[in-house]
Amino acid sequence: MNLPSKKQAVQFSQSKIWQQQNDFYQQTGIDAWDEKIPYQITNNLILVNAYANLIFDFFKEYSSRYPTDLEPNPFIIVELGAGSGIFGAALIKQLLELQTNLDRPDIEFKYIMTDFSAKNISFWRQHPTLREYIDLEVLDFAEYDIGKTANLKLVNSGLNLRHSIYSSEYTKPWIVIANYVFDTTPQDIFQVKDETLSAGLIDNKIPNFNQENFNINEPKSFQKLGIKIEYQSVDVPYYKVKDFDQILANYKDSLDNHIFLFPINALKAIKNLIKLSGKKLLLLATDKASIYQPPLISEETQDIIFHNNSFSMVVNFDAISAFFEAIDGAFLHQPINEYINTSLFLVGEYLGNYFETQQSFLTHFNTYNPFSLFNFSSQLESVIAHYTISDLLSYLNWTHWDTEVINRCINIIVTATKELDAISLKPFIEGMHRCADNFYYLPYATSTFVNVGTFFQEIKDFETALQYYEKSIAYFGRDSSDLYKNTLYNMALCYYHLGDQKAALEHFHLANKASPTPDMIAKGWIYYLTEEIQI
Repeated sequence: MNLPSKKQAVQFSQSKIWQQQNDFYQQTGIDAWDEKIPYQITNNLILVNAYANLIFDFFKEYSSRYPTDLEPNPFIIVELGAGSGIFGAALIKQLLELQTNLDRPDIEFKYIMTDFSAKNISFWRQHPTLREYIDLEVLDFAEYDIGKTANLKLVNSGLNLRHSIYSSEYTKPWIVIANYVFDTTPQDIFQVKDETLSAGLIDNKIPNFNQENFNINEPKSFQKLGIKIEYQSVDVPYYKVKDFDQILANYKDSLDNHIFLFPINALKAIKNLIKLSGKKLLLLATDKASIYQPPLISEETQDIIFHNNSFSMVVNFDAISAFFEAIDGAFLHQPINEYINTSLFLVGEYLGNYFETQQSFLTHFNTYNPFSLFNFSSQLESVIAHYTISDLLSYLNWTHWDTEVINRCINIIVTATKELDAISLKPFIEGMHRCADNFYYLPYATSTFVNVGTFFQEIKDFETALQYYEKSIAYFGRDSSDLYKNTLYNMALCYYHLGDQKAALEHFHLANKASPTPDMIAKGWIYYLTEEIQI
């Protein structure tokens, strides 16, 4: 690799700004997703459902081609940068449901959640939902830093995961999932001008951006951050890696007056995972990406999007596609060229001819794009109060009764359904149970169990409401929080309507040890309980 001549100038991928971002994730751990990092675009059940069906279709197609595997071994699924664990938990659940519903016990898989943050892995290992999958031996974890770590050392089993770990002659392909990951990993900057390729170098110091209060999705320019890019002409080969250098050479020959990002760490990780998988790999990636050309940047444009002390930049999926082409692989992009896209990349013997898998991608991903889906959902919810019951039910079914959707819309749902007859209520009842079944605990999250309990309380199914209130307390604890006190008051009301005055009084007094919350006062619960239960 050509090294910069100036002592203080480094490639952009080597800048300390990336280390500062890593420090943020390492120190913050799971709390990084407490309104600091956007995550809902790639952590919703619509996307999970599409991934699950595509992956299982791939499992089935591969299994049909190798039906005589005498030494069965699992398909390996590796999720890069699994973060909060929401997506992984939901995807495992849906894959297990497909395995059961399609009666395919022969199709086994092992899901590996990875992250470079030890705090996140520690949280996953103790998580009640994930513990269930650990016990089923379908889940393990690995500390993996994209573009840096070479091995997948599994935390629970202690195995160094690679294709040769299984003795079967037909080692199955790996599935790699990269959602909202590559846009936060180190990239390099290049310029093509007058048929000359130059590397963009910057000062090796941390930009002074901590003085400002950066919010979610706040864009900044290099200039605003005090980062000056200096260009130094370089020769190809540059990285001394044939496939990477060939991509650069092609850009040098085809582009003119173009400054672009090159996803070096993403490419290093992909190359490493292809090696570990035995050169049989399917990559599914949803990210802020440029799919048809390398993303243009400049010092003046707001190319760096901050999310608190984390930041993201557009990923060059065009370069990743070129890499897979160079190694005789294949790729498919969503036909909608939007801000955020999902792409499929395949490499391995005959994997490029997996037509059922490619058709599955077209079926599940050609009709929408994650960013458009998020915007569309936001627009629908802005007028959801005016929906008919049929429209409301259609929207909730479309979102698969996603917990985030229910939490945002619970008041509308309660108002719309409290006077429905038993037949009209049935799909809402089934849906609310599904919603609760999809709950994934985070210490700062909204209690979906309380919202589901409120629904059942309002339709006068007090026994079911109590069950969900108890679940909420089991997850979120008994303390002096407003959540706990409000839950106790709701339970007191349920017990009163069930004719259990003793339990109603106990929960009322337990909640009343602390001052009533504004929500209690606003709803008149204290007065209601005092008068009706005659305290």
